Parts: sequence; structure tokens; C-alpha cells
Amino acid sequence: MLPEGWSLFAVGWLGSSVPKLGQTPDGCAEGLARAYDRGDRFTDGTAGWHDCEVCTTHEARYPDGQPGPIVVWRGQARKLYGHGHHLVQHGSSVFMCPVLILHYILDHGYQPPVGFVTAVTEGRFLTPADLVWRETRPNES
Repeated sequence: MLPEGWSLFAVGWLGSSVPKLGQTPDGCAEGLARAYDRGDRFTDGTAGWHDCEVCTTHEARYPDGQPGPIVVWRGQARKLYGHGHHLVQHGSSVFMCPVLILHYILDHGYQPPVGFVTAVTEGRFLTPADLVWRETRPNES
């Protein structure tokens, strides 16, 4: 759970088309690449495996024969796996996005909302220690 008073916004689950094309500041791609490299992502509790539905060929989706696209940022190649998401906080807003958002930005020209870009460039990526953990029992919400 997020701490009381924080709001959650979902960004970057595109489906088979890119809703908004445009330039995304380099600082956003840089922040996402660094967060991925540091492991600042949540891999449990996701909605399952995510695959790029915008990529229309098997070769584009699996360039090396393994699931997940390869993105190149500042000369460094990264293999992105479609399991997990980032949580990025700026003020009392938290943006949740799939780890594949870096692929969407770099390879498909996706332009995320300004608030998300600001959070990535000026905010911070959350870790499990930043969340309030609550145990639940079956049939308990």
C-alpha cells in the first residue's frame, strides 16, 4: 500500500498502439535506464508477463530469440523483460509503469504524460522499503 495521502497513476500500458507520439526529454530515458540497471523495479504482484504488442513481428519482439526487446541507450544495450514495474514518486503522486516503458519511448516514440516525465527527472524511484506492507488472509481485503 502507498502511505496515506499519496495518489497512484498508471502510465505506459499501451496495448497494440501508441496513444501519443512525440519527443520525450533525454533525462526521462536516462532516469528509466538507470532505474532498470539499479533494479529499482517491483517484480512481484504484477499483472503478469507484459509483451510489446506494438511490435508486429516475432523478430522485433524477440530479437535474440528470448522474450523481451533489446533497447540501446547511450551506446549501452539492455535486455528488458516484461515482468515488473517501476514506481516513481514526485510529491504525493506516484506513477506506476511497466518496465517496458523505456522500449516504448526509445523504439516507438511514445510520449508519456508530463507529470510522469517530471517524476522520473525530479522525483525518486521507490523501493519496497518505501511502501506500507499489510498482510491479508484469504477472503480478506
